[in-house]
Amino acid sequence: MENGRKDGHGNRQQFDWSDPKYRELSRRVAEKMAEAFGHDANVIGWQIDNEYANESYGATTQTQFQNWLRAKYGTLENLNAPWTTAY
Repeated sequence: MENGRKDGHGNRQQFDWSDPKYRELSRRVAEKMAEAFGHDANVIGWQIDNEYANESYGATTQTQFQNWLRAKYGTLENLNAPWTTAY
């Protein structure tokens, strides 16, 4: 997402790596690959994607971040003090 606009279909890296469904499906792919190739001495590893460089600003990530902030700081006052965001 750039300037508040979501990428249109067809652009690269259209995934939200924090989304529970993406993580479930990625785990299933890894499990199937492990079953098929895990005992092959010539296979030392694999990866689902090699470009986890994009930040995620999806609704799932936003909710996870807000929940983390709430658990860590409890209140906005407690967050604003160390973040110096009390104006």
